[in-house]
Amino acid sequence: MDSIDYNTLIETRNELLKVNNNGIVDEIIRILKNNEIEKSAKHNKLNDKNTSHYVVDLKPEHIEEIIELFGDLETNSLSEKYESTSESIKFSRIVDKWNNIIESQGIL
Repeated sequence: MDSIDYNTLIETRNELLKVNNNGIVDEIIRILKNNEIEKSAKHNKLNDKNTSHYVVDLKPEHIEEIIELFGDLETNSLSEKYESTSESIKFSRIVDKWNNIIESQGIL
């Protein structure tokens, strides 16, 4: 079961909205509504969405579009000397999370 955290899904949705990719935005919203993984009753932050994870059941081509978007964002947020910035690091981490999902599906 491939899963991703709440904050990554929200950041993904927000960036997809900026480029008007409403098809994948709708899928992300569906995942947020329907695919939350149930937490243990003993979880210390049971009602905190920031600690939630969701089953990702996107088509591989949608995940590839997300990876491409965040790869571009990462590259575009490097400094003038092509050094990492806090933004590029954030986007890189998101790329890594989506890459992990696609790799676990045996697509890459």
